[in-house]
Amino acid sequence: MDDKPIKRFSFKHLVAILDHSADAITTVDKRLRFTFWNKGAERMFGWRTEEVIGREMSIIVPEEREGEFREVLRIVEEKGYLEGYQTERITKEGRTVPVEITLTAVRDEGGIEYSAIHRDISKRKKLERELQRSLNNLRKILNQTVNALASAMELRDPYTAGHQRRVTQLVCAIAQEMGLDEEMAKGTCIAASLHDVGKIHIPIEILATPTERLTEIELKMIKTHPRFGYEILKTIEFPWPVAEIVLQHHERMDGSGYPAGLRGEDILLQARILAVADVVEAMNSHRPYRSAHGMKKALKEISENRGLLYDPDVVDACVRVISEKKFQFDS
Repeated sequence: MDDKPIKRFSFKHLVAILDHSADAITTVDKRLRFTFWNKGAERMFGWRTEEVIGREMSIIVPEEREGEFREVLRIVEEKGYLEGYQTERITKEGRTVPVEITLTAVRDEGGIEYSAIHRDISKRKKLERELQRSLNNLRKILNQTVNALASAMELRDPYTAGHQRRVTQLVCAIAQEMGLDEEMAKGTCIAASLHDVGKIHIPIEILATPTERLTEIELKMIKTHPRFGYEILKTIEFPWPVAEIVLQHHERMDGSGYPAGLRGEDILLQARILAVADVVEAMNSHRPYRSAHGMKKALKEISENRGLLYDPDVVDACVRVISEKKFQFDS
């Protein structure tokens, strides 16, 4: 057995470890003057250790960030520790470096010092920008796909041209009035712009017939459009339940709707919003078989059937949007 005494870990060893760190590790005193500066800091910021010891930290803090950093130090002094703080630092040459900093307040008989570990996140930020560009491109393609589908339906059925667009306007206004979060509201508006896409399977002679009374067979064919819309849209990987919203937009609170006869909260909230907006726009607009009923009758319809056919919260929001906030459809 080796009886040699174990060599104690020394301050020299600690400094060597700190110097070989890829991160910039620094310490400043209560006057924010550097008391420690490792080799990683030399590589990151370009200043040699002998050039910075005793100098104020402001040499690496952008002027516009000084107030923010003093507030961060106040938090560190109060809590003792802060990690994940993302900001910017400047090099000796004036180059800006995005960094993530872990800060620790160290107290001893001499007062307080602040130790900081700076990690260069330039590559991470570059990757985030590239991912954001990719996301923006995907969203652009998604919007173009949605617009193309909506336009295809409207070109085929000129009598309801603009219907999906106007319904979308009201849906978005109701969603905002109800305080839906941004993503949920976005998905609801997308579904509204495509809610009648399933009518592409309905013979144009039925869609354009100049009579309000359809035969039983024609009515059954019309009622298939939510299901056809669902079948078309379920193949697109939307980040929202667009296909399901379209499928349910003719369901009613009392179960009298179609295609599944869903009731109450079994119907998606987004579909309940779309149902109200769809009825209001349809009644307010001209059709080949009738004149427009007008907004007054449309609001009467949803108000009289509040809680019976239509979600009461959605009806209330719709009435507020139109009556109090003076919503109007674009031409």
